[in-house]
Amino acid sequence: MKEWTVKGRITNKSTVNTFHNNGNKLFNFDLIDTSGEIRCVAFGRILDQFYDLIKIQEVYYVKNGVIRKKNSIFNKLNHDFEILLTKKSENQIVNEKDNSLIKFDFNFIKLNNLSKINKDTMMDFINHMDKFGKKYDNYYKTCSTDIIALINDFKEPTEISASNGETYKKKEIILIDKGLKTVLIFYILSYSPLLKT
Repeated sequence: MKEWTVKGRITNKSTVNTFHNNGNKLFNFDLIDTSGEIRCVAFGRILDQFYDLIKIQEVYYVKNGVIRKKNSIFNKLNHDFEILLTKKSENQIVNEKDNSLIKFDFNFIKLNNLSKINKDTMMDFINHMDKFGKKYDNYYKTCSTDIIALINDFKEPTEISASNGETYKKKEIILIDKGLKTVLIFYILSYSPLLKT
């Protein structure tokens, strides 16, 4: 197959996930350019090769890989395909400053329109909190619907037990937008490394 190269900015990088049945590992990252977004996925030794090299907001050349149909259960980007990285793949950071590539692609909705979103739709959000003398700016990029809101209040993390017997921390947060609509959200902290306890 003919070699190819894409150039894009990293907008999201997952944590390393391990399959309990076989111990295999995977991670993914999302690339954006002027035409849209696509996800790159790496497993096993390919993950070990690329994981530490990938930095959010940096621009990279991604060369070669397998273009495959995405699994929409796990990949919520507005693209029908994804790139599976292989031993022939290359990732190279673009050293020169490139302002032609946008940093993020947003599709904001108001909190009072959340009821119109289909069940199980994943959402992006930006939030800002300045409460009790602490300031946090958190950004999560996973899909094509976005929220921008203030953190109005939060509860201290509590421990919950999963069906697999593992224990995780859950944190509840109340968001409020400029229409004064509030909504309660929660994180399972093991899956949200950008949110500090």
